[in-house]
Amino acid sequence: MPIRRRSGEGVSELSDQEPPSGIGYPPSREFFRGELETEKGLKHLSWGIGFYIIAMLLIVVGALLALNIAISGIETPSSEQASELVGIGGMICGGMFLIFLVIVLWLLGLYEMNLGKREFGPEHSSRVKNGIVLILAYIVLMVVNVILQLEQGPNPLTDSSGYISFLRAQFVISGVFSMASTIALSLAIVNLVYELCTERYKRILWAAFSVSIVISALGLVLGLALLYVTDLGGMSIENLLQFANLAMLTLGLAFIPFILFFFCYRHAYNRVSDWEIKPHQDAFPWIRGEAADEGYPLLPRKLAGVCPKCGTPRYEGEKFCANCGTKFKKYKD
Repeated sequence: MPIRRRSGEGVSELSDQEPPSGIGYPPSREFFRGELETEKGLKHLSWGIGFYIIAMLLIVVGALLALNIAISGIETPSSEQASELVGIGGMICGGMFLIFLVIVLWLLGLYEMNLGKREFGPEHSSRVKNGIVLILAYIVLMVVNVILQLEQGPNPLTDSSGYISFLRAQFVISGVFSMASTIALSLAIVNLVYELCTERYKRILWAAFSVSIVISALGLVLGLALLYVTDLGGMSIENLLQFANLAMLTLGLAFIPFILFFFCYRHAYNRVSDWEIKPHQDAFPWIRGEAADEGYPLLPRKLAGVCPKCGTPRYEGEKFCANCGTKFKKYKD
């Protein structure tokens, strides 16, 4: 049975054989069996970002199609439009289900990142803490925004001008909160993996952050321009359709930065998984040989073959060669 031991704030599963006394730092990958908490967290977070991109595509495309069909149906209604709307509704529901899956994956990933925040040094630990705080700030901003949008305005039938003014004010409030929540979420995504990325991917992270802010600001400015320049009460069907399409297109552009974030998270995961960056020695005191003096047992392991590159004996459960570091494509648990 492999030995599991809590080190720092993360739980790492070690191979059946503990490192000998005085192994020093950095450790060999052979002494870690399974995944680090950070490794698992990055995997789930990157999956969450990937599913979010797919979900946004489904929702935005479905909403655009539904708006076009619904508004065109005002002028020329037909029975075929109802069946088309049902199919589009299924597409949007699929996107909403993926959003729920994204929430689950991100909660799991954040929990694992928090458990393993000390695995890669104090700078990474500090950034993970900041990222989690920013995620909480994002949630608070979104909840407050939703509560404010529940406010009832004037009756549009009796006070159309007052209702239009109310809509404009609501849009400004919603836009400001959306802008703030976008900044909080993007900063959180950057902080969670910043110390695990190379300089090139750090620049990509900041580029994605900048793009997300620009797109959010662009949507706010365009929306305000249309709301204050256009006579909402006298808009034609064509103008209303153009306004709705522009709003949905701006919303769709918002997921573009997440494509960049996805590649950065996969990059960080690959670096951790391939042992390109080593765990920090303060998080795992046993890798300096301090724990070896406590008399951990050396349990027998079964020979599973040899390394195809250097011929070093390979044991069950090992993902990497103890001598040259070659990653085995297939291994037994």
